Amino acid sequence: MASDLFGGARRFFHSAQGSPEQISGDGFRRFSTNEEAQQYGDRVWGDSADRLPTDQHRAVRRFTLHSWPYTSLSRAENPQRLLERLAGDSKLRGDLLELYDGRLPTLSELRHDTALLNEAASRPLTAGVELHRSLSRVSFMKHYDGSDPRSLVGTLQTTSAPMSASLGDPPLNPFRLHLLAPPEQRGLWIGRSSSHPNQREFLLPAGTGYHMKAAIPGPMYSWDLYGRLIPGV
Repeated sequence: MASDLFGGARRFFHSAQGSPEQISGDGFRRFSTNEEAQQYGDRVWGDSADRLPTDQHRAVRRFTLHSWPYTSLSRAENPQRLLERLAGDSKLRGDLLELYDGRLPTLSELRHDTALLNEAASRPLTAGVELHRSLSRVSFMKHYDGSDPRSLVGTLQTTSAPMSASLGDPPLNPFRLHLLAPPEQRGLWIGRSSSHPNQREFLLPAGTGYHMKAAIPGPMYSWDLYGRLIPGV
């Protein structure tokens, strides 16, 4: 059973009521509409992504266009072999060419961009917020039993690559991950600077850890997963 903390998060997340800066008893800001989430991000963090150094800004734009190369390569046992295989796939090759202005990137370039992303996402939060992430699968998570997402409850997850999340309602997918981000959690509000400016995107660095606290089944074989980020992990 979910704790009161995450039960409250779920009730608020699916509520149509609330103010632009609803702060529950646990001290985390939540938003009842995407418009309120956007307004909060614009007011508190503004155009922070646009004020990054040029190389970091370019890496962030690439990541928001196609994040899968960074994620896939970070999980691969042999990243170079995987990159070669991806470059041979017509659809995936097109994504890589789009990222790097019509040429295929080297593994070193992708790793350098990952380092730049981690540098960009190094700004500590001054107040706790709830972030959300939409997932098509959870098979990549550690300790998943392959059939029941509740097997993830109680586990510690650590991101192998920079990870995108959002303020407000995540896009529709079978799995919705809701993460409490406490003060001092490091990250970067991308917001309107994203290649997808309406997604209210927030970037977390590689190596971000979170404890999985609850998994609740929803309609149409969907699941709501609840976790808490661990600053410094």
